Amino acid sequence: MGAVLTLNKQINLYGTWVKGFEPQSASVQSNPNTGAPFSPEQSQLFEVGAKSDWFDHRLSITTALFHLTKNNTLYNAGDAGNPDLLMQVGEEVSKGVEVDVAGELLPNWSVVVNYAYTDAKITKTASGTEKDLGMQRPNTPRHAANIWTKYILRHGPLRNLGIGLGVNANSERFGQVGKRANTIVYPATRCSMLPCIIGLEVCNCNLMPTTY
Repeated sequence: MGAVLTLNKQINLYGTWVKGFEPQSASVQSNPNTGAPFSPEQSQLFEVGAKSDWFDHRLSITTALFHLTKNNTLYNAGDAGNPDLLMQVGEEVSKGVEVDVAGELLPNWSVVVNYAYTDAKITKTASGTEKDLGMQRPNTPRHAANIWTKYILRHGPLRNLGIGLGVNANSERFGQVGKRANTIVYPATRCSMLPCIIGLEVCNCNLMPTTY
């Protein structure tokens, strides 16, 4: 369920509410080594935000606040004797903010910047005493940001040839759940270059004009 409110030509506000229900996969439920049967995964998302366009659509800004609750998520239990063994986390709550800015600095040069703050904690476990309780959910950095820029040649023999380059950074991430004595923690990535991409922009046009 969602709604959009237009404030003016530049700004739109929106709100979304989504409930989800997803049974665990048949391969997991039928595998005797996973510890099945498992309950279906359930989720509920609340999100509000704003989208705006400025300077004749050359600058676009999107902001969002979200609150996501998930129940019965499956994770690897980290059992060295049984790598297929899974464990089900009772509840996870993720809340935070996202900001996306996309701008056209020149007719052939564009930049996209994104930042997200995510407070994603495990709020319920099987007995309420496991070490996972209150921890940031696995593989979810609290801070994440990236920047991507693209330049496209508009003239000359290399017309429509483009090159893109990006950088991302994130805070530390937990790599597992479970009762191990030492939880794996992936360190913060201060600055990581994304692969450089060279491509050709294809004209989206009708090559065979048709009269209707």
